[in-house]
Amino acid sequence: MNLELKRIEEQAVLSTRLAHRMLITVSVTALLFVYSPASENVLQAEVGELNQLLRLDTNALILEALERHDTTKTHLQQVRAVLGEYNLSLYSYMGLIEVDRSNAPPNMDQSTLDDIDNYFSSRSQLKISIATIDDALESALRELLEIVPGHGNMPARCQGVVSLKVSTSSNDLSVTCPESGGPYIRLPTTPHVETFAIPFDVLDLIAATPQSRSLVSEEGEDLVFLPKVRTVWDQVRLETPARARTILARQNSPEERTLQMFGLSVPQNLILWAIPVITLALSVYFLVHATYLCQLVERNPAVREYPWVVVMPGRLAFVVSTATVLVLPAIALVSSVITTWSSGGTFLHSLSLIATTAAMSFLVLCSLEFSKIRHSPALRS
Repeated sequence: MNLELKRIEEQAVLSTRLAHRMLITVSVTALLFVYSPASENVLQAEVGELNQLLRLDTNALILEALERHDTTKTHLQQVRAVLGEYNLSLYSYMGLIEVDRSNAPPNMDQSTLDDIDNYFSSRSQLKISIATIDDALESALRELLEIVPGHGNMPARCQGVVSLKVSTSSNDLSVTCPESGGPYIRLPTTPHVETFAIPFDVLDLIAATPQSRSLVSEEGEDLVFLPKVRTVWDQVRLETPARARTILARQNSPEERTLQMFGLSVPQNLILWAIPVITLALSVYFLVHATYLCQLVERNPAVREYPWVVVMPGRLAFVVSTATVLVLPAIALVSSVITTWSSGGTFLHSLSLIATTAAMSFLVLCSLEFSKIRHSPALRS
């Protein structure tokens, strides 16, 4: 067995093998690019935190603060006791409460994150006025509740849950369903109103509520509001929560990826035609060398002894050769064209289809040339 190759024959084998390796590299790189998931920006957590902030019910926080204050808690218990006699539960107590606007919680739709943060982090008291449940108000409430359970103007879909509202300007008391209106009654006297300054530690209330607990984090003995948004605070601090969410969501879109290959950077929007054109160029280069190598083998069958799978005999070598010369590039071409089809217009579509068809034709010819090498009489002699 002759293991020595002439210099020109050795260079021919090396050049053809290099073209083969380049073809494999392009195909594998294209497949990894096409099927790797698009990496998302780390701001997804920040967007989620702002979504939760927009769902935060400040009225629920006020009610929780009322539950913690002895006097206001007594008012709640009185109302619930009356409603319980009629198998009703309280949906909202806010109709009996008026919060001093000078220290009311900020409006989430109009306030900036900076204003919301300043209020939540520093407010320690909340000034409120409550219509107390005296005999007159309780009597009027009972009169209204006589018609609530599926009677009069109160629809049955209340399902035993009602809201109360008292108007000190018109002396009206109303009982309503959460989703619709309901009956009201004119009070005989102006409701008695008491004013309280109750503790209102917003961050502590948020931390104690399971639905909103993730809006704060503990750092030692302190609670930090919006810990995830803090990482991009300078970008959004002067925006409303909704606007800040929009800004961060745009950054949260999958980033434009770039295919790195042979020292070249191919933007994602060029993949549609770049992969077929590069593969076409390599297939032409590969075919020229394969044709020349086939001619050399006819003169010197020792080329077959070179350690390269394409010229090795045997069924396994044939399968590997066909897979790397024909099947792998075909899958890479079709996958890249299908995946990036929407990024091009008519011209790019035509270019990619022509290049793909031509590349596959040349690769088929390459496969036939290597088949000739394996089955040449010189090799079998």
